[in-house]
Amino acid sequence: MNKLPSKVKKVWMQSAMISLLIWIILLSAMFLVSNYFYSISIYIFMIVIGLALLEVLIEYTLIPYRYAFYSYNVSETEVRIKKGFIFRSEVSIPIARVQNVHLSQGPLLRTQGLTCVAIVTASNEHTIEALTQQSADELRLKVIKLAMEAKNVR
Repeated sequence: MNKLPSKVKKVWMQSAMISLLIWIILLSAMFLVSNYFYSISIYIFMIVIGLALLEVLIEYTLIPYRYAFYSYNVSETEVRIKKGFIFRSEVSIPIARVQNVHLSQGPLLRTQGLTCVAIVTASNEHTIEALTQQSADELRLKVIKLAMEAKNVR
């Protein structure tokens, strides 16, 4: 099984920090609205702050586990993606069912030189969260070639 590049941990950390920033903005807006328009109990406000910090703290501290339990493999017959440390999932995508493979990059992935690979079947889309650009291109070409060969065999 292949692992994701270690740079993905930095992307996940940045994502957790962005979540924290969004929570701070929302809580600031909530505080301003409660001061000028209607009053929100301080207890409710403290509970929301606590839940926001807890969510970001959990997201941040579980990054090493998320990384350790994420892997993928491409064989002649299937693409297998394993992920999850609490709720584990393993998806096996038969090569003959693959219809398309596309690559995408958000701003956080782009800063680290990473790309998301999506493998599309008739019913679903399965993603490998981050690969280097070269690995993603090679994977895309390999899966498309195998899918074309599998469909020509029929």
